Amino acid sequence: MLQSLAWPADGVYAIDTDPLRVGPAAVTVVVADPAVGAALADVLIGISDPLRGTVSVKGAPVTGQPPGQRPIALVPCGGGLLPHLTVERNVAFGLGGRASRSGRRGRVDEVLSQLQLESLRRLRPHEISPVQRLRVAVARAMCASVEPVAVVIEDRQGQFPCRAAVMTAVAQDLSVLVITDIPERGGVLGAVAQAACRAAVL
Repeated sequence: MLQSLAWPADGVYAIDTDPLRVGPAAVTVVVADPAVGAALADVLIGISDPLRGTVSVKGAPVTGQPPGQRPIALVPCGGGLLPHLTVERNVAFGLGGRASRSGRRGRVDEVLSQLQLESLRRLRPHEISPVQRLRVAVARAMCASVEPVAVVIEDRQGQFPCRAAVMTAVAQDLSVLVITDIPERGGVLGAVAQAACRAAVL
């Protein structure tokens, strides 16, 4: 839940719907200019602090927690996969050194199996389709050091549409907040994901 949230981005911005709630397996869309949306994503995942307000997950505030220690993960535009790493290593990237090697491998195997991506594990991002890259990006988000209950998905004009990431995340019962600069995205994503979708336009 986002409550009384305001953040800087060459000005001060706030979300029209206050508080803004995103339920499990539900999709909420925030429409904003790219710079404003990127600044909001930074606040949600903990890279920067809001000017005021709180970000809460399951009723517990996470606003003061640093990135990597809150159960909110990011799926960047197009997936943001590292081109020199295989799918398997991209998915494992978020776990870093926080888990044992066998623990990392077990979690990665579990998520790749869950999302039916095992056949891609040895391939690199340029060898898979844009849809597959988005699904792999969700798998990487699921393998963060703190397992997420929500994902923030960035969607921009000129980038491959984020619908595959949304469908994948919703199927895993994750709360999904899409930040886009495309006003029509709300209805489209709501229909695609067959999930509740509320548009909050800045």
